[in-house]
Amino acid sequence: MWSNNDSNPETVPDFTNDDKNIELLYDLYQQQFGALPLLGADKELVFVIGEHEIRETIGPGGSLNFSNLAQLAALTAEDFLSIRLYQNSDMENLLWEFAFEYLALFPDINAGEIEVSADDTSQILYAYLPGYQNRKASQQTPYFLNWRNDNGGTFLPPFERNQDGAFSTTIDLPKTAGTVVNVTAQLAEVFPAITAKSATYKIIPGEAAVISVVQQTGKAAVDGLGVIDVQILVKDAWGNTVEDGTPISITTDSDIEISTTNETLNGLVDIKLTGLETPGLKNLSIQAGAAVTTLPITIEPIDLVITMPAEVNTQYQRNGTSCSHITCRYC
Repeated sequence: MWSNNDSNPETVPDFTNDDKNIELLYDLYQQQFGALPLLGADKELVFVIGEHEIRETIGPGGSLNFSNLAQLAALTAEDFLSIRLYQNSDMENLLWEFAFEYLALFPDINAGEIEVSADDTSQILYAYLPGYQNRKASQQTPYFLNWRNDNGGTFLPPFERNQDGAFSTTIDLPKTAGTVVNVTAQLAEVFPAITAKSATYKIIPGEAAVISVVQQTGKAAVDGLGVIDVQILVKDAWGNTVEDGTPISITTDSDIEISTTNETLNGLVDIKLTGLETPGLKNLSIQAGAAVTTLPITIEPIDLVITMPAEVNTQYQRNGTSCSHITCRYC
């Protein structure tokens, strides 16, 4: 029997107790995947609709015969959306149900790209079925959810089964800077599969942790004579070169003139050192974040060596006479 609902002008089904029997035609055995095997001697099926189990038998032409319509009369539209079908005495193996679930994931794909420091690659993800917790207990089916990623990382836990429609996991992402990872949550026991994709995680270098000298060339003496060139490399604790623009502090305990950019480029910093007034061993302190290293530098003295000939010819010569040689050297 069909009736018209005042709040909804569309025609909707209406079952009453006056209806003694109804046949619902359903092409259960005419699916594109072929017929199901025989479901017992009498082919008795059970529909779970709302909070009720309704038995029916398969009649001629694949029709389903309901004998008790009193239960159907009290059902709401939401109840019909939760219909499940299984063979009598085998409720664990569902034969059919509506796939109306929607899986939400946070942070979701609309969040774009999330930068994650290599120092802290542990990230929490949440997946849930919107509206699931507001359903009746009889409509809350246990679900099994898998977590997957496309470019490395480990999940804890990697999967979960529960009946509250909410899931969470922690992923430990790779430590290599530049790595991009996408996470997918999938309800494993639904066909077709219901999935949700996360935002993209991109690993960036961590804080400076290691400073090393790449090369050191040249010599320097007092009074600004000569120059020492030093190049240093700064990395994080995981072997990644730090980000460009990482600030560097260079100080000394003595008189050295320091020329540098004070920030990294491709992890490198170039330093030029010249001596001032005092020679000897100088200590250069280089700091980037919490990383500190000391570089010893030697500033050479200047030696004046005067050589005189045994005899000095003072006679005037048109082209001049070399009377002595003065050599300035440092080493």
